[in-house]
Amino acid sequence: MKSKRTISIKDPQLRIVRNNLRSIIISAASVKKSESLKAENNDESMFWEIERPLRTSILLCSACFQSDKNMNYNPVRRIWYHTEWYEVLKKGNEKRGTPEELY
Repeated sequence: MKSKRTISIKDPQLRIVRNNLRSIIISAASVKKSESLKAENNDESMFWEIERPLRTSILLCSACFQSDKNMNYNPVRRIWYHTEWYEVLKKGNEKRGTPEELY
């Protein structure tokens, strides 16, 4: 994606579906990660093959790892933040003089 995006779901029933789907995917990824670490060869590369995409996906906020919120995409950093955290980061960096294009 090349521009800032906000994915916001207002309908409570759709939020429940979204949160449940995220939860299922995250728990399946957790099982795969634990299996890769419990394997005889203790394959950390397999762990990171699962963990890296999970951290940059819309499933989890990259700052606090919450999964039950509406998300904003930061095209410069190529990661997702939940809406409240995105605003906190934006305001904090404006005070420090960080360029606006980062948000």
